Amino acid sequence: MSGSVGVRDAENQDPTTAAGNIYKTTLSADSQDYISRLRKLETLPLPDFNDYVVATLDILRAAGTQIQAALKRGDSQEASLILGAVNYHLVFQCRKKILSRLERISSAYDVGGLRRWQPNPGEEIPSSAISVSSDLATALDHAGVTRVFGSTNEYDLNTTNLQFWWRAIFNTLDLYKRDVEAENIGQALLGSFVLHRLLSSIPSSVWALPSIQQIITSCRLDTPNADLHSAQNDAEDEDTEIVSSEDVSDAPLRGAQHREIAVFIRTVDTTTAWTTAAGYLVATVFTKDPRQEINLTVVDLPRQTIRQQNPKGLVRHWAAEELWDKRLCQQVEKLLEEGPHNTKAGACHCEAGIIASLACKLAAASSGEEYSELEPAGLREAIRQLTDGSDSSRQYFSIGVSKKCCPSCKLLADVILGTYKVKVQVPGSHTRFHPWVPPAWLPERVLLSLENKILMRLTEILGKSGFTSGSNASSPVSDRGGSGLPPIIAQGYNPTRQNFNVF
Repeated sequence: MSGSVGVRDAENQDPTTAAGNIYKTTLSADSQDYISRLRKLETLPLPDFNDYVVATLDILRAAGTQIQAALKRGDSQEASLILGAVNYHLVFQCRKKILSRLERISSAYDVGGLRRWQPNPGEEIPSSAISVSSDLATALDHAGVTRVFGSTNEYDLNTTNLQFWWRAIFNTLDLYKRDVEAENIGQALLGSFVLHRLLSSIPSSVWALPSIQQIITSCRLDTPNADLHSAQNDAEDEDTEIVSSEDVSDAPLRGAQHREIAVFIRTVDTTTAWTTAAGYLVATVFTKDPRQEINLTVVDLPRQTIRQQNPKGLVRHWAAEELWDKRLCQQVEKLLEEGPHNTKAGACHCEAGIIASLACKLAAASSGEEYSELEPAGLREAIRQLTDGSDSSRQYFSIGVSKKCCPSCKLLADVILGTYKVKVQVPGSHTRFHPWVPPAWLPERVLLSLENKILMRLTEILGKSGFTSGSNASSPVSDRGGSGLPPIIAQGYNPTRQNFNVF
């Protein structure tokens, strides 16, 4: 039996059995010991984030070892029970975060209005028989969905009973939230499994219905996604971001051709991350190679003091240096006058810090530049270990964070590709420019190229197709001898460190 089959069986296991009745099943001594250690961890105080990450990686690696051993013995039930115990542990440890995400759904949508959805007259979907697991079958039975005649695990989905499928989503959400609030972990775990599978089972033809799109759009509450105050530090809770219409995962979603549908699906499904992520990591990484080595380096990026900024002065500087069209500058000045702006907001984002250290290493390798004294030593050493002994010109670096990165970090990754021909993969980008402070150790040439890209992006946002510099060149860059950098330093303006703040 392959590892993927065994883990899939584990995902189909009733999680209440896997966690609550674990000792009623005969397990190997190693698996019993592993699960006992998991249960003991639940009696200890919740560790800080760094320790939690280390402990979770150890738990997943150990689970992979035990699951692989069980599969080699042909014991898929034991593999299922081990994964169920891991899921139980993660849901228990993160129950407050799960509740926070569930509450975000109610603050982002009129759930009562969504529940009352009805198809428009004349709307139809192709009839289909959906094969489901036993736990999802129970939820569908409670919602009134009829089974395919003579089948134990197939349910009809058609225009007539579609409302029952739709209501099952919100019934499951209600039960899931209730169990998380009551810290009924076994049932909460079941709710997480059922909700994810229910969303995955509904075909794209349903999400493509105009009435579904209309109800989701109309029931979206007018709640701000982020403001300058909420973005002042890099530890901003990702739960403030998950309902943004621009913050949709790159993974293909059913009905993703309509952005509001994709946002809704992702917002609901993100509450199940603690079970879906564990199953994915165990199946794709740790079960296939339990000896997979993961080095964890924790580096606290230093807080950077931000001087009080003068956005209008910066805009006028761009106009004076012909870096930007004067009419665009006037347009931005007008926007700045329309509302208050916290010009001391902003932070050094973690992915930007990593990219900046990578740029320092590449700059030193290509031109012999010295490392910045402001670069954290721990981060420098971690980047050195990643890059030494290989041809950096052919390297590909992937940076994973808990949500999509901001456009400034994405543009920074693009600059690294253009400057050093090294690709830095980030998990997609939303389009909201939060206050953003570049890492103090970012090489000067990279920062200047980044400023140029930001100006180009602002030009696009303001409805222009390109720069207007008053010359025959296609851009200010080509007008200056093809250097690729605007001559800001020569004019006495230093955009590095505290002065350059995307507002």
